[in-house]
Amino acid sequence: MTLQRIVFGVDGSKAGFEALCQANRLLAPRGGLVAVTVAEERIAVHAGMQASKVLHDGRAEAEAARQAARELLGGLGDAEATVIAGRPSDVLR
Repeated sequence: MTLQRIVFGVDGSKAGFEALCQANRLLAPRGGLVAVTVAEERIAVHAGMQASKVLHDGRAEAEAARQAARELLGGLGDAEATVIAGRPSDVLR
């Protein structure tokens, strides 16, 4: 079975990068991959005085995961890696 377009989550973990490898195996020859990293900005509200630091750190972690995914996707034609703010379950749906 091959798929034309696969959207999958990459969170910077080993399992997330394994999802990228598995998605590539299931991809049709001219299909496209979309690696999505979710920045959970809403959790910063619970950090009180540290909210801006928590928000900044979360965005930086998401960007680092996105960049690592982008490097792994490097040789693939129709592939992208992006960061989207929100809840992972909502974003990936």
